[in-house]
Amino acid sequence: MTSATPPVAERPSSSIKPLLKVLGALVLGIVWLLTVWMVAGFLGLSSTSYGWLTTGAIMALGLVGVLALFRFPYQRWVLIGPVVVGLLAGTAVGRTAPPEPARLVKLADATTMPAGWELSSEDVRGNTWCFKGSPQVSRTHRVPDTLEQARNDLVSTFEQ
Repeated sequence: MTSATPPVAERPSSSIKPLLKVLGALVLGIVWLLTVWMVAGFLGLSSTSYGWLTTGAIMALGLVGVLALFRFPYQRWVLIGPVVVGLLAGTAVGRTAPPEPARLVKLADATTMPAGWELSSEDVRGNTWCFKGSPQVSRTHRVPDTLEQARNDLVSTFEQ
């Protein structure tokens, strides 16, 4: 009696390896993006005027590192893709992060007020963590005219 051994089938793992490589890089990339989003948002890194750029650069570098870790072949998309995704994600973080109080004061200073209005008080509260309230700036002005004239002056100033 001769026993024939069945032919050895090709290992399915060799065809699954590229898929696992892509899935691993995708999962690690998403974990990286979410981690940077939480840390940058909590520390207020994204709350500055150019926080989106800083956060986006950190995200992009991490994504390029993930692709290098999984040894993807060097091609343009290996660099351009993560940079674009990182900057877009950084922009999303910068748009959702609360602005720091200094940024709000800078915006309030850039607002043109009618002639004759004097700043009498300013109250800056809150922090970018929003634990005791989100950042806010309140200003009170002394106006030389009646309430109706002050309202008209303000409307005409903002319409210009």
